[in-house]
Amino acid sequence: MAKSKKYTTVPFTVVFDSNGKAKINEPFTNAVKLKKGQSFFWHNINYQSEENPCILCSGYGIDEDTAEALTELDTRPRYFTTPKGVVFILRAVNSDPNEEDDLVSVRFWVDKNKIISFSSR
Repeated sequence: MAKSKKYTTVPFTVVFDSNGKAKINEPFTNAVKLKKGQSFFWHNINYQSEENPCILCSGYGIDEDTAEALTELDTRPRYFTTPKGVVFILRAVNSDPNEEDDLVSVRFWVDKNKIISFSSR
């Protein structure tokens, strides 16, 4: 029997109900699925994890090219739209004096019922 692929635990997921009330959930180890009465979620992922393209494509239905843009190691700031959502890739100032990099990449997938943010720290 083949072992199922284990997804990397993500730092957090916030789920909003239909009244806008937020609940921070325990870290998920796979794609988030909305339940009855829930309308929106924010899911944060470490983009350096090798499992993330699998989560994005099979768990969220994001096409392979978009998943690659969201998870590639070297990227440039930009945004683009797809038929299913919008991608934002930004740079932020790194305030950690112990890190070599002055800038860090922050990436977002946004669609009608979710925000998936990606960071490496």
